[in-house]
Amino acid sequence: MTKQVTGKVLISISIALSAIVSTVVDLRPGALGHVYNPDWNPHAIFHDIVMFLLLDQMALVSLWLLWRKSTEPLVGVRVATLLVVCFWTPFYYVTSIFPMASLSANLQEMQLVSIVVGGVRLYQRDHRHRHAGGRIDRLLAVSPRWDLERGHHA
Repeated sequence: MTKQVTGKVLISISIALSAIVSTVVDLRPGALGHVYNPDWNPHAIFHDIVMFLLLDQMALVSLWLLWRKSTEPLVGVRVATLLVVCFWTPFYYVTSIFPMASLSANLQEMQLVSIVVGGVRLYQRDHRHRHAGGRIDRLLAVSPRWDLERGHHA
């Protein structure tokens, strides 16, 4: 297998897992997920469904761009990668730009796992909480900035 094919396979796995895992997490039953969570209001559920369907469709387009025959295959690779990166990177900063937003659907839980410093909500790295914030926390745990902002030292 060439380096180019290996790279495309790794990017494809990342794209597919992003869409599949996100959709599965959102569709878990009851309070374990989002769509069927009784604590979520119908409009929030609407936005969640739109978001994971958008991600699923972006994944299909990205996979097509990645594997299609083209005179400029590198363009497809870059755009496919950028689509996924553009979708997931707001999880790093959305609560800083919009402090009224939360990684948790439950206000009481949000207050337990976060603090506000200078008007910016900071989330703790507490793996006992298995909500959307926990999933995002695991995703962002690779970032040294994420650790330092929360007082954790690698």
